[in-house]
Amino acid sequence: MSLAAVMILGIMPSYLPTAYAVSRPSKTVFKSVVPKVLTEKIDGTVTLWSDVLIGFSSPKVDPIHISAKFVPDLTKGVWDITVTNLSFPWNASTILTLQDGKVASGIFRPSTNAASLTVPLQHVPLIDTIQINLSTEGSITTTTRQIIRGSRVDRKGRVTLIGSVSHIGLFDNQAQVSMQGTLSPWPLPPLKVKRSVKGKK
Repeated sequence: MSLAAVMILGIMPSYLPTAYAVSRPSKTVFKSVVPKVLTEKIDGTVTLWSDVLIGFSSPKVDPIHISAKFVPDLTKGVWDITVTNLSFPWNASTILTLQDGKVASGIFRPSTNAASLTVPLQHVPLIDTIQINLSTEGSITTTTRQIIRGSRVDRKGRVTLIGSVSHIGLFDNQAQVSMQGTLSPWPLPPLKVKRSVKGKK
């Protein structure tokens, strides 16, 4: 190659492509710091009142021991409650249990410490099945003319759920339930998420 050709090549601008780093937009990732499922023990008593005259005397108080699953719902800010095994006696020969294939379910709201629980029961005399909606809110008047009030979960995990059912069977009977107990372990962890920002260059 001649010297002139070398000089021409030396002054030609370079058109080779140059690589540039392209930054990708950052992405915010939310990760739950709450366990997926918590098992809570509820130990206490259940009290029944009813004007059913066959094999029942109001009020009837019995101990109760429940294992409940608490599942966080971060979008709604609540804990979903599920109880798969629940039973207590109606009288010496009859045990009330959850209806076959069904569970007791409800919600706990940590913002107010209020709770609710829907309990489908079977083996109830005369009618076999009933559904009782229990809540920490409001009050009930029993067949013995007592006023029983619900109470939200306190700092020690103590709670009172109450409920009432009317128009039971052909004789239009009624029944009331009060479930008092202590949740453990308590308190529940706060419902929150961990925020992190991820981005690549």
